[in-house]
Amino acid sequence: MGQKLKNQIAWLESLENGESFDGDFRTLILQIIEDRKYFQHERLIHLMVTLFFGIFMIFSIWLAVTQAELLYGVLVLIVSVLEIAYIVHYYRLENGVQKLWEIEQRLYKKIG
Repeated sequence: MGQKLKNQIAWLESLENGESFDGDFRTLILQIIEDRKYFQHERLIHLMVTLFFGIFMIFSIWLAVTQAELLYGVLVLIVSVLEIAYIVHYYRLENGVQKLWEIEQRLYKKIG
């Protein structure tokens, strides 16, 4: 997902910097909008997964504290590592979508 977003941003920046486009600008704008919708959908799904793992992490911490068993401590460690990975991924996705939107706005102004 991250690489696809980076490719989309690079393509839009090249269009913004004057690379020629052989096609209809109306089709280009519709394609840009569809791609942004796809990335926004992915962002929403990853937000929900991140929140789920955050709740699961809190629950596993509660279990580890109340039950005081080593197995629950291992569960806390695994879920914490996953939660950190999801937060990093969501952060990159969020910033990428915002950058994509900013480039789109500048491109729309340039196209007219």
